[in-house]
Amino acid sequence: MRRPRQHRGMTLLEAMLALLILGAATTIGLGGMGAIQRIAALEQERLSAMEVAHRLLLNHMIDPGSLPDPEGPPISQGRGVFRFELEEAVLEEDASSSGVSRRRSRSIRETTGNQRLAAGLVQVTVKVFADAGGEPDMERGQIAELTRIYDPFDTDEETIMFNQLEELMGISAPGSGR
Repeated sequence: MRRPRQHRGMTLLEAMLALLILGAATTIGLGGMGAIQRIAALEQERLSAMEVAHRLLLNHMIDPGSLPDPEGPPISQGRGVFRFELEEAVLEEDASSSGVSRRRSRSIRETTGNQRLAAGLVQVTVKVFADAGGEPDMERGQIAELTRIYDPFDTDEETIMFNQLEELMGISAPGSGR
């Protein structure tokens, strides 16, 4: 008959191997958690930047004069501090298209009041950047961009329509005191 083997426990080599595996798993786990936290922080910053872009876009549509100066103090939202650029263009009918309705954009600064009225549609784009000591952080690039196309004269919102008329022709809204 054979005698059963006696178990003497783990050898030093087995214990060191177990510790090595445990250390590697812990390092991988902590590294993964750090990456998840960095991604969450970036997504939170992007969400805050989109909120800034959305507020600026709506403010511009309702009252362009109410926007903060892009060169002025930065805008704080959440944990971020942001700068912005706003571009406005009219969308004119492209006469070269054959049977298909196409439009091309042209900077609003390059158009006359009559061209703006004829075009009808206005495209507003807001680009949001992180603040880098008083200027947009161009090295990182834009964090958020939001574009809206609207017809300022086909709206139930009288404020939008009167602000457009005031900008085009100097006509003030009744009771605005401007």
